[in-house]
Amino acid sequence: MIGENAMKDSELIQKMHSGNKEAVSIIVERYYADIYRFCLYMVQTENDAYDIAQETFLKFMKYGTSYKHHNLKGYLLTIARNI
Repeated sequence: MIGENAMKDSELIQKMHSGNKEAVSIIVERYYADIYRFCLYMVQTENDAYDIAQETFLKFMKYGTSYKHHNLKGYLLTIARNI
């Protein structure tokens, strides 16, 4: 397994761009709780928050290869807010 805690977001993104699915899993594990809490705060219902959090990561996986920013958590929160 990739050194999950030591790996920087930028390194994970590079690996993701190379097709490494484990890197995507680490990103989801690292940020899922924060994204879910943000969604719950925004919509106030657990089911809707769960659905939006899932959709956030699906969109990130679909379009993440074009990600070039430096704040991954902020990027994910922006996707969630837009959904």
